This record gives sequence, structure tokens and C-alpha cells, in this order.
Amino acid sequence: MKKLFIVIALFFFASSYLLSEKLEIHHIGIGQGDCTLIVGHHDDGTKTTVLIDAGNWKTKAKGVFRYLDDLLPNYKRIDVAISSHLHADHYGGMTEMLTQFQENNWAVGYVVDKAVLEPISPLIKDDCHQCGGLDILEDPYFENDPVPMFDTRGMLEDYLEKASQFPRKDLQLGTDLFRLTKQANTEIKMICIGANAKILKKYGSKFYDNYENQAQSENDYSYIFLLTFDGFTYLTSGDLGGYSPAYLDLETPITEYCKTIPVTGFHCCSVKINHHGSGHSTNENFLKVLNPTFSIIPSALRSFSGTQIPRKETIDRLKKYNSNIDYTYVPDANSEYWKGKVAYFKDVVITIEDPFQGELKITTRKREKSGEIEFVGPASKYTIECTKHHAKSIEQISFIESSTNSSGQ
Repeated sequence: MKKLFIVIALFFFASSYLLSEKLEIHHIGIGQGDCTLIVGHHDDGTKTTVLIDAGNWKTKAKGVFRYLDDLLPNYKRIDVAISSHLHADHYGGMTEMLTQFQENNWAVGYVVDKAVLEPISPLIKDDCHQCGGLDILEDPYFENDPVPMFDTRGMLEDYLEKASQFPRKDLQLGTDLFRLTKQANTEIKMICIGANAKILKKYGSKFYDNYENQAQSENDYSYIFLLTFDGFTYLTSGDLGGYSPAYLDLETPITEYCKTIPVTGFHCCSVKINHHGSGHSTNENFLKVLNPTFSIIPSALRSFSGTQIPRKETIDRLKKYNSNIDYTYVPDANSEYWKGKVAYFKDVVITIEDPFQGELKITTRKREKSGEIEFVGPASKYTIECTKHHAKSIEQISFIESSTNSSGQ
């Protein structure tokens, strides 16, 4: 009996030792818009899941749900579902996504969006309804992303009604998403460093800079998250801008915050490029400080007011800083990544394993453009080596949600 006990104890010890943490960041190709799933696999066998945005239309959301259901067949839970801001190419598919969760018995910890706040500025609310302006209704590149563009007032009201059926909140600065719905045993942290045109001033501080009175677009209200794991760093910021007067320059305050993080040689191993690679985002300050090894551009060569995104100048700025770039679309044979037509949408998945040795494992797979975005062909894999400095631990940021309700100083 004693020997049996020892064997069982050794088995469980070995099992716990062999089970290590893993992080997956799934940039799901849904055309013009964003959809990112973040999955933390923890060393106690549990998971944490964060969904940011769900594209611009219900049929695409059905394809995304099928992807989630295949990926997480036994978990069936989204801990946090976030609309990064209230433009239809980000929240437009979330109504159907939440419906799919209900109909398929998935649990949702929180639905997060700024629409919980009242009152919403009439200027910003109108911007949400028109998805950036009536001039986009005559879109010369409509065929790239066959989704009707119209006054989104009905779409927004449908989303708000559906979101109200779930536990719901607006995030306070400093909130760690991996500890929002449970106390996960994890080294992974995903901190809200910006929201509602406010940016944390300093690492570990409850104070922030408030730009709300200067906001001109719903893009300026995008949630901003810094994700860290064993030296790996990743930033995602919705449709944040970096050049005024078109949008507020909120990228520069982000870099000022990052400069205060107490590690030597801080940089971001990976960044989801802001605003689909718009020429109004990804400024020099942002790139100089973050210096991303790997950049993902979620887009579909879509035209807004006759200008396609991503812009060549944005791609050129990334190349200037030697960033490896991938896209959530594949241009056709006669097109470039900054002009022309899209042949396929594409998923781009980053996998980070513990211990992190600078290796970013990338998996990509193509999708059809229409319908429920079915997969096309097998997955492809490659690896990117991030040879820059990686601090193995960043001191725990305190969970300060309750102390950030007042204006910053």
C-alpha cells in the first residue's frame, strides 16, 4: 500500500511539473474589422478566454463561433467579451456572437463596452450610428468585403439590447482581465491601460491623463490592453489614433506610460496595429518605444472615403523598424497589401510557451470571403525569433479598479 501511495504521489507530481502555461492570440480573419481571441492555458489545467470584437456582420460571427466551439469544445466559456469601441466593424458581429453563446449554452463572465456609461456624448453617439460618416456609404471597394454599409442605428440598438442580457461593465483603468472573473493561478497579465480617452499616467499608479473633452471620434474611446507573459509583451488598442487633427494622438501617451514600466529595454514583442493600418495611426513615437518584432494588421483593403487601409506609409514605417508583418487577408495576384483586391481572409495565431525564449510560433489559415467564412486549405506555420531583451517578470500590477473612478492628476 505504501509503495502504491508513493507511485500515485510521484505521478501527480510529474503531471503537475510537466503541465506548463501557454498563451494563444488568435487574430481571426473576418474582413474589414477586428476579432481577436486570447486564450491562457494555466498550469493547474484551467483556462482564461478573452474575446475582443466580433467583426461587422452576423454571418461572420457564426463562422467565428464555430471556430471557438472547435477550439474550446470542453470549456464553452468566454470570461470577458469586449467591444473595443462602438463602430460597427468591431461590435457589428457581437450581437450574433452573444446569441450563439446563449443558444449553445456557453457561459459569459462579462460583456464589456463603454455604452454602459451614461450619458453618451451626442456627437460620439452619432459617430457610432454612422460608423464614421455617411460618405462611406458609396464605397468603391465594396466587393472586397460584401457587407451592406448603411446607417447602423438599428445595429447599435440591437447590440445594446443583447448586451443588456449579460453581466456587463465598463472597465476601469488598471483592471487585469485575467483576474476579473476569477483568481486564476497564472503569470499572464492583461492590463487595461487606456479607456474612454483616458490613459494611465505611470506603471502601478491609479492616476491617468484625461483627454475626453478633446475626443472627436468613437475611435478615441478604444480600450487599450497590455498583455504580458514570462517576458513576452503584446499591445492591442482598437482603432486608436496617433495623429491629430483627424483623431487624438493617444499613441504618444501610451508610449509615455510604457517608458515607466520598470524593466530594462522594454519593447512589445507583438502589436495589433491600430485602426487597420490607417495613415492616422502607428506614429513614430509609438514605433520607436514599442519597437514591435511582429505586427498584425487586421483589415480587408477596405476603402473609407476613397482611401484604402492599410496605408502604404504605415507599412513602410513598420518596415523602417524591421517589424515582421502579417495580415488578416491575402491580396489577389494583381494586388498589393496596400491596394487592390482581397483573394482570401486569413487567421493569424501567435502561440507563446513557457518558458519564453523569444520564440513566437505563428499559424495561419485562409478563409473564404463570403458567407460564414469557411476555411480554405490547410494551415501554415512559421516561427519568428524575438532577439530583443525580455524581462522574465514584471512586478504585479495591483488590481485598482475601485480606486480609479475619480479624474486623474
